[in-house]
Amino acid sequence: MPEIARGTWPGVQALAVVAALVTAAPADARNGPAAECLWQALPLATRDRAYVAYEDRGMESAGSIPTEAVMSAYAFCAGAVEAGDDVQAIGGYAGKLMAFAAVEQSSRTYLGSRGYSGAVLDKAWERLGPRQRVTLREGLPGMEDGSVQTRDVAKVVANAAKILGWTPARKPSVRFSHFTNYFVTRAAREALEERGIEDQAPETP
Repeated sequence: MPEIARGTWPGVQALAVVAALVTAAPADARNGPAAECLWQALPLATRDRAYVAYEDRGMESAGSIPTEAVMSAYAFCAGAVEAGDDVQAIGGYAGKLMAFAAVEQSSRTYLGSRGYSGAVLDKAWERLGPRQRVTLREGLPGMEDGSVQTRDVAKVVANAAKILGWTPARKPSVRFSHFTNYFVTRAAREALEERGIEDQAPETP
């Protein structure tokens, strides 16, 4: 089992950031809003509670954002759900995207508080190859219950941690599970954004 994560939440995000995200990443019928917009549209108190949940349960905290808050954020970023919209597909997309964002953002915050800034994490992500990112995307199902990640996923995360200069001896206070949580949920989030809302609709028998 991955060890439980501990960390601190940084502070208030400016409302101007949310407005910029909405302008920069508008929704369309297929793709929906970006996870970053959904996350920033949440009230600060909700994000704080999500981080506390991450501290307590790590990856298992992925579904900690209330449905009402998820759909309110969706409406802020993409507009209100209207008659004729596929509510089930929209709800599935928004819920999964927010779950990934909650763990990705919380683990990113934790790692940032331990000396691994967002810019540094982004550079490590960019240095991973396409096949490594696919491995991360496919590794999430085995982690949803908080179990130990697959060997292939662990190898990719270990490579990313090496790029960051992390070793257990050098940074004993930073658990490997935080890197796993960050890189796996980032991969899953990007994959979901690429697939979009339409792929969340149930198949017709």
